[in-house]
Amino acid sequence: ISADYERGVGQWLSGSTLFPSNMAFAATNNSNYAYEAGKIIAKEAIAMGVHIILGPVLDVNNNPKNPIINFRSYSDMPSIVSEFGLNFIKGVQDAGRIACSKHFPGHGNTAVDSHTSLPTISGTREVLEKVELYPFKKAVENNVGAVMTAHISVPGLDKNNNPASHSWRISTK
Repeated sequence: ISADYERGVGQWLSGSTLFPSNMAFAATNNSNYAYEAGKIIAKEAIAMGVHIILGPVLDVNNNPKNPIINFRSYSDMPSIVSEFGLNFIKGVQDAGRIACSKHFPGHGNTAVDSHTSLPTISGTREVLEKVELYPFKKAVENNVGAVMTAHISVPGLDKNNNPASHSWRISTK
């Protein structure tokens, strides 16, 4: 059983913990807070019978017109997104649940809401690896339990313009 608890069980259930946005966590400059939030979220998820936490958001907020990611991201800097995201993952997984990083390969550089249209993330593979892909690579290297694929087109990774959610090339290479 999985649930979207990127800000805690309190997103959906009153009386549970609701944390501030990821951007607020990063503003503290203390990634241990992300670790503690992950641990608390996992403990509350255990009480709810939830096994997989759909979080953290590892998108780099590199487009100020983004209508869907914005403050859900830790930062516009891949290194900060990685630092805080990895601590959140560790907190969740140290407490016995599975963290699922999202939205691979990165949903930060768009001005389109993927719930209503198909966004396109531009850039060469080299640029994408330095920005969008960087936090996800670090998460995989640090044993994140799962990765959620985004419904976005990334021509720099799949020249056929298939959405990442339907692209063998993006999800396996």
